[in-house]
Amino acid sequence: STSAGICIPPESPGILAKKILSLAQNPELCGRLAQKSLAAAPMFSREKQANQVISVLKSVIKGSRSKASKIMFQEQGTHE
Repeated sequence: STSAGICIPPESPGILAKKILSLAQNPELCGRLAQKSLAAAPMFSREKQANQVISVLKSVIKGSRSKASKIMFQEQGTHE
């Protein structure tokens, strides 16, 4: 799996609690997620995020909403 994290739906404290307990009981999974998150971190640098926002804004100004959507969602990390 290329997942670098665990996705929890918003407003789901029960699911969050279960995932926290699961991680507490599985140090190997914690280690794998830590390694993958460090590898994925450069994709989410402030500079990269700022450049993506600027590209989206330029596309919207030019009237290309479909291009703006593609820019916003490209290179997004996956979650487990």
